[in-house]
This record gives sequence, structure tokens and C-alpha cells, in this order.
Amino acid sequence: MDIIADRSFMENTFLIKVDIQTGTAYCLTKGERQYLVTARHILPKNKHKDAVKISIWKNETWNDVDTECLLHDEPLIDIAVLPLKGFISQPYDVVIGTEGMGVGFETFFFGYPYQMSFTHSGINNGFPIPLVKRATISGFHSDKSKASKPYTIFLDGINNPGFSGGPIGHHSMVTRTTYLYGFISGFQSERKEIVTPMGKFPYEQNTGIIVAYAADHALQIIDKETAKK
Repeated sequence: MDIIADRSFMENTFLIKVDIQTGTAYCLTKGERQYLVTARHILPKNKHKDAVKISIWKNETWNDVDTECLLHDEPLIDIAVLPLKGFISQPYDVVIGTEGMGVGFETFFFGYPYQMSFTHSGINNGFPIPLVKRATISGFHSDKSKASKPYTIFLDGINNPGFSGGPIGHHSMVTRTTYLYGFISGFQSERKEIVTPMGKFPYEQNTGIIVAYAADHALQIIDKETAKK
């Protein structure tokens, strides 16, 4: 196998909750600070720079964390950055961004669908371990002439509720490098209808098309905020 799901993803992907909404967040280290990166839609009530209280699942309970919500100028980019006051995980060397990503590449995504996780006593400092799923990079869309516009990544795979905010990436056994490409936003559904003797009933079917946004956008949010200081 040329790619693996390495410790940088397993140990830095967290189950979070905002109000009653749960999702996934990835701990990104930049400079001397760590940030949780998640999906913007998990914080629907929050605007840029709003103070926010989130909860992180650790030691079989929710632990509250006070932070602020940092958003991109482009509202379509489904990424939120939450600065942390200290370090909560081990930093790893990770190449962040879409440089080198190609159509047809195999990769992984990580998260907590339906709050499910892999737990084992005595590992990961009391934090759960995310579930891992494989996907193929089907395509991407960006406007290179406009840096503020969304860089959307499309994956072939089955996403489930709870993976929102989860990281996409892998460790290459060939280059000995870990790549973080983006963060899960959701999946494209198709409205269908089932016919029964009692009538017709609509339902939503998962098409297997996953929508994500490039990790470059998280760096843009962080860089813009740190440039002000």
C-alpha cells in the first residue's frame, strides 16, 4: 500500500460539539499556536470574531473550551478556524494545501459519523480515535485568478453525517510525507421517490459525491488574522 492513515490524523482529529450540533475538527499547528479547523455550518449562528464555547469529547465526557470563530471573507467556504489557548495534541510535520493533488488519487478522510469512534483505554491521552474512510479525488474547481474564491474538492466515497469538518489526506510511503488536502463539508444527495401501496414517499439518497474545501483556505484565515497582530 502506497498510502496510510498515519498518527498525525488519528491523534489530531477530534469530536466536537457546538450547542447540540456535533461534528469533527482537525487540530492544525501553525507557528507557536494550535487551531481547530472544522466546517463553518457547524457554527451557523456565529459571525467572524464571535466568542464561542465549544465542547471536545475526552475521557468519556464533554469538556468545554472558550475560543473565537474565525471565518473566511468568502461565505461559501465551509471552513471555520477556532484558535486554542494552548496545545492539546502532538504537532506533526504536514504539508498543508492542494499542491500536488491530482484527479484519481486515492486518499482518506477522518471523522466521527453519528459520534462513532474507535476507543481504546490508555491511548491518545483520553481522546477518541476517528473512523477512517477511503475516497478517490474525482475533481476540483477553483478560479486561480481570484484567491478569495472557493477551492472545492470533489471526492468519490460515502460520507455520513458527523464527518463534517473532518480532514482529508494521507501519509505517502513513497515520499515519506504527510499531506493534508482539505476538510469535509458534506455530500451531494439526490431526491428520489419510493412507490408503495400506501402512496409515494420522498427520500434523499447519498450519491457518493463528497464536497470538501481546500486546506489552503484555513491557512488564509489564520494568516489574515495573525497579520493584524
